[in-house]
Amino acid sequence: MTPKERRYEKVKEWRKNTKVKLVEGFDNRCSVCDLQDDPIVYDFHHLNSEHKEFSLSSKIMSWENLMAEAKKCVMLCSHCHRKVHAGTVSLTRLIEFDETRIKSQKNNRWGYVS
Repeated sequence: MTPKERRYEKVKEWRKNTKVKLVEGFDNRCSVCDLQDDPIVYDFHHLNSEHKEFSLSSKIMSWENLMAEAKKCVMLCSHCHRKVHAGTVSLTRLIEFDETRIKSQKNNRWGYVS
């Protein structure tokens, strides 16, 4: 494996681990339909786009910056996220990000290392 490929694999692993931790911080469930599933199905929806500094899934940032941005969001399954943007469902119940929910497990049920 080349150094570039190793770096790419490390970034992929970091993103997976970070997503698992963020999902745990949102209580492992969609704020609209309560779906509990693999972290890959969740999106982070900013409650107020004017306060959005960056997209949680796009940047490698410090954990502190990620937590601060997560507190501006709700977590939705991709299905409900599209419905929110289409205006066919509203956010009536918000599950807020809480870093105390994050478990420091070696392996979770989806096989990611956190």
